[in-house]
Amino acid sequence: MRLKLFGLFFVLCTIPYVMTLNYTAVMLDYGIIIEPLKTVSGPLELIKTYKDGSNPDIQPIRDLSHMIDIFLSNYINENTVSLFHNLILLAFIAFLLFRNFLLIGIEKKTAYLLIAIVLSHPATFHIFIEFTARKHILSFLFAQLSFYFYLKSKFQVKKDYLKSLFFYLLS
Repeated sequence: MRLKLFGLFFVLCTIPYVMTLNYTAVMLDYGIIIEPLKTVSGPLELIKTYKDGSNPDIQPIRDLSHMIDIFLSNYINENTVSLFHNLILLAFIAFLLFRNFLLIGIEKKTAYLLIAIVLSHPATFHIFIEFTARKHILSFLFAQLSFYFYLKSKFQVKKDYLKSLFFYLLS
């Protein structure tokens, strides 16, 4: 019975994310972040914009993520692509959170509840609907990956300290 309630609570927390796929994403820094990327044809040209100073906001992973959205927006609505991309990243974050909670010894039911709380938090939802806040989602994703590999190396035989450090630096 409790597991059904947790499942229902988890589904209710994710409904706002799915419903917003029909609405326009918030694009506060669209002209600063996205517009310069529309003129870039690939990763090498992106690096050139960093070197010549035409793109002062140097965040290559975020920019590559947005370049994928720009490429896919040729075939699908740009708003839907960006929100769906954010939804995929948040689903991966939820999975990593679940794995991390299990690695530190939290029960499954409690882990589901904690993930539901994280997903239902207004700050998480705001980051999801704001297209240009992808850097926050990616930072949280890489921090969780770093923590996952750290816990894995701490509690298991396989040593993944370098992977943990790598993802920490990316975050």
